[in-house]
Amino acid sequence: MSNFEREGRCQGTDLENYASTDALSKFRADLAHMKEQRTVIRGELGHDAKVTSLDAVAKLPTATIEDCVDLSKWQTIDTRTNTSTGP
Repeated sequence: MSNFEREGRCQGTDLENYASTDALSKFRADLAHMKEQRTVIRGELGHDAKVTSLDAVAKLPTATIEDCVDLSKWQTIDTRTNTSTGP
């Protein structure tokens, strides 16, 4: 389980190696907002990744992957009451 999943923080997750600067900035802002609101997210994160293009014969092989993230099983939990705040 990652630090994000256990503690709601991105330190130690190596996200900066995978996310764009803009996406990482928005993610960190979301975490700060959740901490301020005293909420956490719990539940399963679904993925449906598909390779949409592949060039395996190029000098530097490349692949494009599209991933549809499913958040339908996530719940926002109020950390003060440990109850769901709704969908």
